[in-house]
Amino acid sequence: MSYNAKGLWDVLCAHPRRRRLLAMVRERFPIGPLTDFPQWHLPADVLRELTGAQRWKELFTFAFVRNPWDLVVSAYHFERRYVELPQVAQREPDRAEIVRRATTFAKFVTLYPLMEAPDMTSMIAGADGVPIVDFVGRFENLREDFGQVARRIGLSGALPHENRSDDRLDYRSYYTPKTREVVRRYFVRDVERFGYRF
Repeated sequence: MSYNAKGLWDVLCAHPRRRRLLAMVRERFPIGPLTDFPQWHLPADVLRELTGAQRWKELFTFAFVRNPWDLVVSAYHFERRYVELPQVAQREPDRAEIVRRATTFAKFVTLYPLMEAPDMTSMIAGADGVPIVDFVGRFENLREDFGQVARRIGLSGALPHENRSDDRLDYRSYYTPKTREVVRRYFVRDVERFGYRF
């Protein structure tokens, strides 16, 4: 299920449990506007609320997780390009300012929690911390895991590769022992639940 930014705001505000839904979204995304919601990913429990518990049970639900250290490097490169877009500074001034202040990767690592959800587990889990989706794929096995999803929902064809970054170094080369530990602590639930290692 996906919504464009304006559409999501309209859906949230029209929902009978709008206060709860808006609080759930704001809990995960503490800065930035909700009226022109910039996030492309919504927490599974918010989607379940929007869909309805019965319908959620009937659907095949899935999510993908990624090695946290690789994820933060990818976010670093993406955010630096993203905030250069003319509309971003106006629409998301807090986000643009955070990225401007992150003049090095080490600074970005310390500022990252202000921009993103607490961890991947919180995006796919219920209140008890257990994933509420039927299938959790891994970015590291994207082709194979997406193949399982595609077969389950009856899709055919190859998964396109967008936002390719051919000039990026191996994620490990970005880290110092200190920044490596910052990311480990921040994503400790993901590291433990999914067995990720640096």
